[in-house]
Amino acid sequence: MQLAFMIFLSMLVFATGVGSRVAVSLTTLHLTDSNLITSMVVGLYSVLPIFLGIPAGRLLDRFGSARPIVGTVIVALIGMLLPFVWPSVWALCIAAAAQGIAFMAGATALTNAGALIGTPEHRTRNLAWIFLGNSAGMAVGPMLAGVGIDHIGHRGTFLLLTALPAVSLVMLLAWQHLIPGGRGSNKPPAGNLMACMTEPRLRSLVIPHVMIGACMEAFYFVVPLHGTAVGLSATTIGMIISCAFVANFAIRSFMPMLLRLYNEVNLVVAMFIIAGVSMAPVGFFSSAAPLMLLAAGVGMCHGITMPILMSMAFTASPPGRQGEVAGARSVLNYTSIGSTQLAVGAFSSLVGIGPVMWTVAAITFGAAWFMKRNVREA
Repeated sequence: MQLAFMIFLSMLVFATGVGSRVAVSLTTLHLTDSNLITSMVVGLYSVLPIFLGIPAGRLLDRFGSARPIVGTVIVALIGMLLPFVWPSVWALCIAAAAQGIAFMAGATALTNAGALIGTPEHRTRNLAWIFLGNSAGMAVGPMLAGVGIDHIGHRGTFLLLTALPAVSLVMLLAWQHLIPGGRGSNKPPAGNLMACMTEPRLRSLVIPHVMIGACMEAFYFVVPLHGTAVGLSATTIGMIISCAFVANFAIRSFMPMLLRLYNEVNLVVAMFIIAGVSMAPVGFFSSAAPLMLLAAGVGMCHGITMPILMSMAFTASPPGRQGEVAGARSVLNYTSIGSTQLAVGAFSSLVGIGPVMWTVAAITFGAAWFMKRNVREA
């Protein structure tokens, strides 16, 4: 019951976060017709997490996951309603910032709570099951946003998407006692955060995690820009992004088997390479089918690498400080994601999508090299 609750709640939280991002990016493009402005608005998803990631992680360690998750769902609900009430670029800016902090804090709290289910040797497997919910949500969210924009308009889509955090809130009010580690230690974390982050094993896990996270987010950001530029509909763009998360969901279904057959590090390295190969040729295609295939390659990487890297990082973190370390990792992730999105928006306007994605693919291959060279099986 506990695991099933966490899976379904994760699905709703991730559908809200990813669906809102597609709706915000396409609506901003519709209002401004500017890649640079769109990248600046979507970049606001990363601003508050950069400043609040570590405090949010400390709150998780001190007070547990239940109350922070309730708070983030309320913020997500308000952020989704605002562009419906006030359809403007300014409202989209506020919504992007609100959704960014809600998604970061919610995802971190859900991951930390999920890692507490069962015994440490089953941690990766349990997180993989919870991440199946993430994958389902990330497939549903873009599809809802794309279909909604084509059929009920940009403004109505935000009202449609409010159903996701609304259902999450009802679930939490009824069953938040099912969230593992819901109460926390009620003590502030002890020790020095920088000493934790510079510990060799943890550092060697965080660096490739940040690199691949920025590259995958760059891909998800590029799809609406490139799709709009080549004349694809919002529904088709949503379907392309959803393909990534359908592949994400599908490969996570086989994750217990893959973990029995292959070394975790080698599995992650192989998926990084697949993602790089999938990202590099994006600019050469203008039809849906090949872009869906490339998206599936990126989604496979996302599906396998995130549970493994997060499980390994949780295990490498000092007891009682896992939330704080996860918050620090989120700060690094969102700093790299925000700067990458801004760079993609600026340079894609100057040189086109092709060279930008070649660069992103090269960074992905660099993450694979770093992981192979520096990380060993625990």
